[in-house]
Amino acid sequence: MLIHLTPSFFITRPAPVDIARITIPEINLHLSGFGETVKARTPYPNKCIVVATPRSSRRNCNGLFIETPAFLPVFTVICHWHVGIFQITHQVTYTVLDADHDAVSDDMMLWSGFQRWPGRMPTCHVASIPAKTQPRMRAWQEGPMSSGVSSEEDVDPETGLVLERRQTFAIPTLERERITDPEKRLPAPMPQLSTIFHAG
Repeated sequence: MLIHLTPSFFITRPAPVDIARITIPEINLHLSGFGETVKARTPYPNKCIVVATPRSSRRNCNGLFIETPAFLPVFTVICHWHVGIFQITHQVTYTVLDADHDAVSDDMMLWSGFQRWPGRMPTCHVASIPAKTQPRMRAWQEGPMSSGVSSEEDVDPETGLVLERRQTFAIPTLERERITDPEKRLPAPMPQLSTIFHAG
């Protein structure tokens, strides 16, 4: 199964942000941050969005690829981010809605119909706006962030700092070639196949 993830952080206040580590317990995958295995980059025109990418990538890209030996109907991605002197945690539990294909992506832009690819937008996200729905971490609680995705936050009552966010997100399967060779003009380039992380 090919998984395309876009672990991302939205900067709402000036502060240095870096990825410390990424863990997927279901496949015993541990990726070290601070540029060791993965590094934080800003691949979008909006430089307030920081994305974890493979250190080995030669360019800014939108997330990373993970190859797993078996189909995962549910998996959890835990990202530890450093914001200034603080470490905060973002946990997303992904539920795969079908088993039609052998790839998935949390980038909703890839779910729409384009070129030779049919639409794969699930009913639960038909009215969703990707910028407000895709799981994304932020450091301070500042009102509702998303619709179409469930969220719980542990917040420091004095500072408003989000210490941990737990989200669940339902995703469809996609054709492998849709994400490895999307043939679509995207806001940020996809990861290179040479940077795939293999699990199991």
